[in-house]
Amino acid sequence: MRGILFSATGNRYVAAAVSAAERSAQLNPVPHTLFCSNSCDVSGVDITLFESSGNPHIDKISSILASPYEETIYLDVDCLAVGRFTELFDLLKYYDLAGAHAPGYRGAPDPDVPTSFYEINTGVLVYRRTARVLDLMRDWRETYAAWLAKPPFEGADGRILGQDQPAFRHCLWRSGIAIYILAPEYNWRLLVPSFLCREVKIIHGFVANVDRLAARINKPPLRARIYPALFEDYGIDSQVEADKIIAELDSMS
Repeated sequence: MRGILFSATGNRYVAAAVSAAERSAQLNPVPHTLFCSNSCDVSGVDITLFESSGNPHIDKISSILASPYEETIYLDVDCLAVGRFTELFDLLKYYDLAGAHAPGYRGAPDPDVPTSFYEINTGVLVYRRTARVLDLMRDWRETYAAWLAKPPFEGADGRILGQDQPAFRHCLWRSGIAIYILAPEYNWRLLVPSFLCREVKIIHGFVANVDRLAARINKPPLRARIYPALFEDYGIDSQVEADKIIAELDSMS
């Protein structure tokens, strides 16, 4: 069984997840599940309540582990579907895991991981429920919690950059699991310079009126295109209006 998964901790993030899950369910005709710490009601989305660990990133990893699906696409609450992306499941015929590189940087200086093994952005993950993948996720959760308490090297705890991602990179490397790298069209981050070739399917950021931005960025003819960072502030308290980003794009034309 295939499905799309969200996880959210706290009222504001649950509200954001509800909106994101509703968008995705309208575009992707597969089951959707939202794991959350607060009760909510979402049309067409199964809700599973959990008691928070006190850390939303640990809650996220626990939700990824608890996915009810054999094949899962996990999305962070600020990942906004602007097109159908169920073709990502096709990757799981040959790969157990897929994700996009973290944009704008390559990873913390982990002495146990080659510098050429770049960090993965864990906001969009595609994975198959296998024993090796579940072991990876458990190792990720345990390592991240341990590194929060006692970082073994600078940046290991992700507090400055990456949050749970340095631990994921470390655990992914030692797991030996082959990962397919997704193109940025499936995890488009506007905070850093970016390169696109085809239709953007997932916009990763708190953007108001996101359909207007999607219409602009996906306007034919689609071809190779490069963009600078399109806004600086980021977070649930600094949602950016699509028209502001469109004006920035138009000024470059």
